[in-house]
Amino acid sequence: MKKTVLVLISLFSCVAGKSQEVVSGCYASNFPIIGWFAAEITFNEDQSFEYLFAGDLYYDKIGGKYELIDNQIHLKYEEIRDTLEIPYTDSSGNLKSISLVKPVNNASGFRPSKLRIKKDKLIVFDQDGKRIRRKMNANERWQKYFFVKYSCEEDAWIPSEK
Repeated sequence: MKKTVLVLISLFSCVAGKSQEVVSGCYASNFPIIGWFAAEITFNEDQSFEYLFAGDLYYDKIGGKYELIDNQIHLKYEEIRDTLEIPYTDSSGNLKSISLVKPVNNASGFRPSKLRIKKDKLIVFDQDGKRIRRKMNANERWQKYFFVKYSCEEDAWIPSEK
């Protein structure tokens, strides 16, 4: 009986460790959407993540916390301040600051709400919880869309069109 319990505990530990191993690291969209837009997400071991969506005139970089439930990663983005403090030096050399309202971030609508782990890829869900199956590629053809893992040490995270 003791051996059976030990085997079950060992098996559970291996499975739980494997799930966490799959999550931590860097992931990027498998191709640039319409040839311009790409996304990257980096999962840290402390349950935090950084998300980057960029291309053309869009740029959205934000962090947050993630929760791993079964084979799904639920993303909770940090709150964004609605004002921006800009420090400057006036003509007398005094340090001052001005408070401005931040412009609307149109790219924030492209943030995923959750991701499902499927083998070596992450399946993407939009903010309404609907699965994103395909996006248009540079050749104006619909292609399967997901995130793939890559080495965080690489310089260029944007995947090339294949």
